[in-house]
Amino acid sequence: MTRILCAPFHPDLEEALVAEVRAAKLSNPLQPLAILVPSHQLARRVKWLLAVERRAALLDIHILTFHQLAVTLILEDSQLPGPELVNSAFRCELLRALVDRRLPGLELFTGWAGMRGIWRGIWATIQDLKEARIDPAEVLAALDDGLIGKEDRPRLRALLHLYRAVLATDDALQIADPDDLARLSVPRVSHSAFLGRMERVVYYGFYDLTQGQLDFFKAVAASYPTMVLFPLALGNPVYRFAQQFFDTYITGGISIQSKGYPVGEVGSEPPRFLQGGADGSGGVTVSVGSFADEMASDVRGACRIFSAVGLEAEVSAVAKEIVRLVEDQPIEPLEIGVVARTLDHVLPVIRKVFGENRILYACPAGEPLIHEPLVKTVVQFIGLRAASFPRAGVLDLLTSPFCRLPSLTGQSRLSRLSGIGSRGD
Repeated sequence: MTRILCAPFHPDLEEALVAEVRAAKLSNPLQPLAILVPSHQLARRVKWLLAVERRAALLDIHILTFHQLAVTLILEDSQLPGPELVNSAFRCELLRALVDRRLPGLELFTGWAGMRGIWRGIWATIQDLKEARIDPAEVLAALDDGLIGKEDRPRLRALLHLYRAVLATDDALQIADPDDLARLSVPRVSHSAFLGRMERVVYYGFYDLTQGQLDFFKAVAASYPTMVLFPLALGNPVYRFAQQFFDTYITGGISIQSKGYPVGEVGSEPPRFLQGGADGSGGVTVSVGSFADEMASDVRGACRIFSAVGLEAEVSAVAKEIVRLVEDQPIEPLEIGVVARTLDHVLPVIRKVFGENRILYACPAGEPLIHEPLVKTVVQFIGLRAASFPRAGVLDLLTSPFCRLPSLTGQSRLSRLSGIGSRGD
């Protein structure tokens, strides 16, 4: 059975999460529970909310990101070996290698092998195709029938052939991207020992999924009791994107027909909405049209869209726009805001690029503790013994400003130094 509750994040959705955890622990404090969130930042918020603000019992409660759950399922399945994860740099070199092999259909890219910068953009496009689970054979057939590709058909055909070569290489070499783990975990869901011992699975805070993540979510909801806490306020244009996803893929896309539940009793309850009140009253009724129609005329005229390839290029475009606004427009820096879907991967790039452009900023997201120099020094110190005290690591530790050795007298210091190298080190 899948239950769905929709509400704004604060305070309604957070209150619903706390109530769900307490209800699960009321009858049995040892009852296992899994809370799945889309990002590490939201996972930290949930842990702080439950452990610090609400003092909830968290024994055997597992707060995982979607990626962490996929990794857990892959690691616990000894029958199917896990893939080797690769990064974008490997992918760019792989694309160049496939083109160098002169595979059929890739002739268009032959002269591009030496253009290193372009492969990052090509890989970004292929990655979008992978995340959407596009079948290259079906698209090529539609291209041959003239159903798509009215413009630039040769490039589209070459891109699809390259995409198909990437998929074949992944299968042959057993390699994958981190985003592929959700897709690879789907056949492991039904017999997962981890999910099987959970009293319920709570999906919290997502409002958009890739196709692989959506298939993963459906597989979990089809096999185990699931609660979905979805951020949505009916009639509010701020939630228009979430409303479209909810109507298309949640209420219209969940079909619970799987093992563990008798056919005829399996299904999802009608979603409940907390909006102004428990009965859903108090919401503001707003017609949902195009995004441009919802913008004020003065805002619509000033709205601009920039295109960039890669995260660093996107942040660089933002930084240049901020510099332009401050230098060329009568705009104070405190009047400029930057919004991103998630800060987990963006914040390190923002620090680097904004620092290069001398842009001061304030961010509510805290730094991970491991980024503190003192913590790095402590971790390095703890790992020295396991690494057999490597020379470089010891010297780095001794020269650290956080390493304060006790002062020695001249004679004592000399006697200690005389022993260095006595064993041929």
